[in-house]
Order: sequence, then C-alpha cells, then structure tokens
Amino acid sequence: MAIQISRSAVTRTLIALALVIAAVLYWAFRPTVEKEVRRDVERIAESTSARNVDAVADCIADSYSGEFQSDKISAVATIKRGFAEVTSLQVALDEVEIKIAGDGKHAEAVVVYFVTGSVYMKEISGPAPFKGLVAERLGSPEALYARFVRSDGRWKVEFVTWKLDKYLPEFPEARKRLGK
Repeated sequence: MAIQISRSAVTRTLIALALVIAAVLYWAFRPTVEKEVRRDVERIAESTSARNVDAVADCIADSYSGEFQSDKISAVATIKRGFAEVTSLQVALDEVEIKIAGDGKHAEAVVVYFVTGSVYMKEISGPAPFKGLVAERLGSPEALYARFVRSDGRWKVEFVTWKLDKYLPEFPEARKRLGK
C-alpha cells in the first residue's frame, strides 16, 4: 500500500521547513548588540573622516551631554568649527571595547583611535613665506569613553569624555592597548 500525499501538503511542509530554516539562520547570524554599537562607532569615524557635520550630528543623541559641551547643539557647533579648521582628516579605529548595559538600551565603550590630517595654520611665526603653511598632524593613539543610547533604531552618543581614569579599569583590552 502506497502512501499518498497531496501536493498541497507537500507545499505546506516545504514552506514550514523554509520558515524554520530562515528563523534558525536569522537567530544564528543576527547582529549582536555589540556588533551594532561597533557599526555605529565605525559610522561616526567614517563621517568624521569625511568631515560630514550632518552625518556626525545624526550620531549624537538628543539627550547628549559631554565633558566640554552641555548639549547636542553646542556639540554640533564645536564639531562644525573643528571641521572648518582642517583641510583633511582621517580617523582610524584601533580598539573598540564595548559593554552593554543589562537593560539593552545603553552601552558604553572605550574607543582607541588615530587621527591624521592637515590643519591650516592661520597664525604662524616666522618668515612671511611660511604664513598659511599646511602642517601634517600625524596622529598618536588617542582614546575616549562614550556612553550610547538606543535611538531611532541606532546607537547614538549620549555622553563622551577624554578623561579615562574613571572608566579604564572596566575596559582591560583598551587599557592594555593604551599601555596603562
């Protein structure tokens, strides 16, 4: 006696099997929260290298408060002034160590990076031919601590500081990279 299976039953079984495989693949290869934060840190570095004020501003949370600027508006104004003073800029990430808060809505990171570029020297002492000299600024490793908040489906900077002493003990890889 042969078992007869209807064509619609086979179709439903194949669709169900495809959905199960798709779900397994999604859960196996979905980006982790850490990868999402890292991708947004990379987006900030790329936007900074391109001196794209709007793209960098889009990476800053509306709730931003920082070491030097009290809110997002003043942070963006500072970035705009800084970009106006350079003729070229390149940010290269070296080490990004990330910790995700238990609520999954906040993250913090120590970012070690290098900056190279040209700065237009508006005032320089010396003979007249050297006024307006473009100087290469070869970067040494720099680091910052940033706190991120989930906003509009992305991770945005909520706080940033370059004073790392308080934060480095929690980030052993970054501490090692900085030789501290």
